Amino acid sequence: MDFGRLFPAFCLALVCWSCTPSSWFAPAFRPQPGAVYHYTVSELTHALTTERGQRVNRDEHVRLAFHYRLASPGTLTVGFDAFSFHEKGEKREKNVELTPDFPDARCVLGSDGRVNALTGLGVAQDQGYVAGLLEKGWGHFPTNHIKVGDSWTALDSLNADPHISVPTTYTLIKVRDGVLYIKAEADVHLAGEGLKGASHPGLLTLVGRQHGMLHVDAATGLLLDGQTVLQAQGALKTGGGNIPLHIESTCSVSAA
Repeated sequence: MDFGRLFPAFCLALVCWSCTPSSWFAPAFRPQPGAVYHYTVSELTHALTTERGQRVNRDEHVRLAFHYRLASPGTLTVGFDAFSFHEKGEKREKNVELTPDFPDARCVLGSDGRVNALTGLGVAQDQGYVAGLLEKGWGHFPTNHIKVGDSWTALDSLNADPHISVPTTYTLIKVRDGVLYIKAEADVHLAGEGLKGASHPGLLTLVGRQHGMLHVDAATGLLLDGQTVLQAQGALKTGGGNIPLHIESTCSVSAA
């Protein structure tokens, strides 16, 4: 089984924030040495296609419990505690429950929060897919000071395929009871994007919107919870022709 294909949206937010007296916020990556951070991720995806003139529905639910810690400056170790995958289509149903075993998994980050190296997942795993999921959390934040009402743009991975990144606008909309409320909005326009890790490779044309909200602890910078929703339609071009496609995907993450 390709763990990269089943790996859920890894929506970590590992950026600490400090507040100045003038209510400006500055990002800094500072997980505490020795501390272990636990999260649970859940992703629900519904896809509707048309094949040979027939409507075909497919539902997928992925759930992952994981933890991470700082191994050295800029390097994280990631552990996977529990994983479940449920897929239901018109003619088949699949259920998987397992404990992934990658004890040496490590991620090396650049100063911009991008993944410079990802090791310890084994040669059979889709490391590009996993890196895209990891960057979904680390790429949310700007490099300069911001205040409530400010917006910035960064690349965010698509819920349906983290190989694909879309420009996303983030806005700090408010700070309440020590929590930062960050809104995310992206227009999705894909024209013949290659699907690198899909079970049905082809060229994807997709138009829609991805949006969500992150709640971040202002004192520690740790993600409390977050959710992104993708709604899009288009077509998948394969050797057999164009397959119309409608996708709705919701990815949620919460601290354990």
